[in-house]
Amino acid sequence: MKVLVTGANGFIGRNVIERLADQDIEFLTLDRAGPNMSVHHDLISPLDWWSPSGVDAVFHLAADSGVRSFNQSGFENNVQATENVLKWATANNVRMVVFGSSSSVYGNQMRMEETAVCTPLSPYAQSKFASERLINCWARSTNRVAVTLRIFNAIGRYQRKDMFPSRICDHLKKVSEGQPDELKVFGSRLRSWTHVGDVVNGFW
Repeated sequence: MKVLVTGANGFIGRNVIERLADQDIEFLTLDRAGPNMSVHHDLISPLDWWSPSGVDAVFHLAADSGVRSFNQSGFENNVQATENVLKWATANNVRMVVFGSSSSVYGNQMRMEETAVCTPLSPYAQSKFASERLINCWARSTNRVAVTLRIFNAIGRYQRKDMFPSRICDHLKKVSEGQPDELKVFGSRLRSWTHVGDVVNGFW
């Protein structure tokens, strides 16, 4: 089996490729940045120039993120990237696409279940939901397999330093070393977290 991982230099991607390497699965990596990628490429542009042999599945994790700073260009980038991945998968006879979506597609619902109605509010959430729909249409029209995982608040190794769990860890480290540090917290909404190892298990 051979897998292509897009967004391989990102938080989830780096954890996924470590699992693939541990399990001795052949894989290729694609990202617009980062060391040791099989291909450096921004998926806003078509990928039709690249035709490696024998790719069975794509783990599509490449995306612009950062909900607070996300804008219309990010929406267009994410949807265009997904469309280009699907065109490439069709041309290269890839049978399965596994997509890393987001729980943000549920909007502000407090009870989030897979059967809940999707009400994406932010441009980021809308880009993920539009990509889901593209992938589902691709699977039905080409008789191939699509799997979407809506990831909930992942934390763990390689996470961004501006994420709240990272800020807590940094705060506790400074306090334990006797350094003055103030941790500002805004809002009172409860939130659960998913360890990235469990996210990788889902992709696995």
